Amino acid sequence: DSKAFVTHDLEAFLAADWNLCVEAAGQAWVREHGRRVLTSGRSLLVTSVGAFTDDALHEELSTLAAGSGARLLIAAGAMPGMDWMSSAALEEVVEA
Repeated sequence: DSKAFVTHDLEAFLAADWNLCVEAAGQAWVREHGRRVLTSGRSLLVTSVGAFTDDALHEELSTLAAGSGARLLIAAGAMPGMDWMSSAALEEVVEA
């Protein structure tokens, strides 16, 4: 018997009984709160995959997940693809 839990209060969210966080709040949320979710031993499904154009963030969250027994899951499909493309478009392109 599983139920969805939705709140704007991060502390209440982290205090609740759940094991998978499905992020749908944007890249800033991943950067700000992904660490706390993973270090709590809970898995994180990221839909704002553009956050991982930052390789260091991806590496850090992957390491935290492995260390806590959690899983870092990265969504695939059209919406995550659009998020990644908009993030990649902001990167400077250097011609070799």
